Amino acid sequence: MTFFASIDIPSLLILILIAYVSHYYYKYFTRESPLPGPIPLPLVGNIFTIFGDISIWPLELQAKYGDMFEIYMGSKRKIWLCNEELTQKIFSPTINGNFHNRLNEDSDLREIGVLNTGLAFNIDYEHWAYIRKFYSKAIFSPAFMRQALTSTQTSFQKMEDYWMKLEEGTVLDFSEWMRSLFSEITFLLTTRKSLHTLTNYYNKISHNKDKEVSDIVLKENEYVSKCASEFASAVVWFLIIPRIVRNLPGISQRTKKYKEQVKWLRSNLLKIVKARREEIERTPESEQLTPDLLTMFLTVNTSRDFTKGIADDINSRPMTDEEIAPIFMEISSAGTTSLTNSICYLFYTISKYPNVKQRIIEELDVVFGKDPNSQITYEGINKLYYCDAVYKEVGRISSITPFINKKNKVPEQIGDYVFPENTEFFINFRAIRKNKSNWKDPELFNPDRFMDESHPDYKKDVYIFGGGVRKCPGRNLAKLQLKATLALFFRKYDIELVNKEAPLKFSKSLLKQCIGFEVKIKKRDY
Repeated sequence: MTFFASIDIPSLLILILIAYVSHYYYKYFTRESPLPGPIPLPLVGNIFTIFGDISIWPLELQAKYGDMFEIYMGSKRKIWLCNEELTQKIFSPTINGNFHNRLNEDSDLREIGVLNTGLAFNIDYEHWAYIRKFYSKAIFSPAFMRQALTSTQTSFQKMEDYWMKLEEGTVLDFSEWMRSLFSEITFLLTTRKSLHTLTNYYNKISHNKDKEVSDIVLKENEYVSKCASEFASAVVWFLIIPRIVRNLPGISQRTKKYKEQVKWLRSNLLKIVKARREEIERTPESEQLTPDLLTMFLTVNTSRDFTKGIADDINSRPMTDEEIAPIFMEISSAGTTSLTNSICYLFYTISKYPNVKQRIIEELDVVFGKDPNSQITYEGINKLYYCDAVYKEVGRISSITPFINKKNKVPEQIGDYVFPENTEFFINFRAIRKNKSNWKDPELFNPDRFMDESHPDYKKDVYIFGGGVRKCPGRNLAKLQLKATLALFFRKYDIELVNKEAPLKFSKSLLKQCIGFEVKIKKRDY
């Protein structure tokens, strides 16, 4: 007892702190393949160097340290790559290759339960391959794509109806309308259920409320939509912010909020999956089922399989409810956040370039005819080559997908450096898309670079949907929805920015979301 009483606690704590800091910097200065980058602090890493907009922080570091640098988030080392040449091995199409996974077993994303589920961050290769095989075949099927076009047109018509109820000359927050539109389309496509997000938003801004849906249902669905939108932000939060920082007073509340939202969304979607399974079981075998995505997942490898044999070479068992719900968390997030940002970039950029807008309108007139009420077809959408080029060029100059992360399962050489296994790499697409060594005149907005076969950039990948074998499987669906929205809008309407000189505004967060995109729309002159 006398021994412990004689210990000088403050001195002991100081000695422990000195030992920890010494060990930390010993490991830092003797690390394998050291790269340029800011010197980290123990526990927090380089997070203290962030000033202002965190989304442009990697670009500032690239300007200072070059196309390959390192930072520390807490005690974890992150290698950033800002040149396409450095990513060739990472995006190799090799099945189950060295860079298949995005995360390690100890990733903080385990806290929100996304490491061994779904597609985006699943580190179990066999499980990922089973889900991906079926998902890709189902979502790429012409029948599903036609259904997607129908859902897009139906939802757009509903939005138009609400626009017509507003006073002429009303200023529209285009970002909120698009967020509501794509949230509506996504849930219709995946679950056959309407979130009534368009109705909800219309009721918020209009004195003439739509009473067809109860306030209780609207309130519940609003929270579903909010959680779906916040899911991507939660992922980035746990991916980037060190644990010790996430749990600091004043910051821990956001961490808790994200956890609760992801948990609630997963639970809510699981209820939808279970309810649909029960509905299918009650439906006679002789009765045709609707080929929405949820029904396709629930019937795979059963007697009611829409796409016989799709997953048989991977696994012959049906999918469980617990496997399906996380997939729809990812879809619901991509269907709101990514598509909303994409369409806002598209419309904002098009409104800045009248000649581009005119060429889009001319292409729409050639493909679908000049009657604004004529049918938009799936075959016609696939003939919108200039719209494709505009979409790719807007994706190149914007930051819809600013970066993705990968890790190596065995030691690998990148550039002139050899990195040990389980090194985490961040591919900075925003920097790659504007790197002068990768692109001709990268600061120039020029959709023709993807139309002119003689242009050096003609076949280059913009990485809007990532790269390699884990490229987003929903890319064709996203492109169809975006091009269909362009066609549905510009065949009838013109768009005018309220503030023509103002840049596009985004939330100041880890995952930038378009906000306050104010426009006026008017009927086109024919």
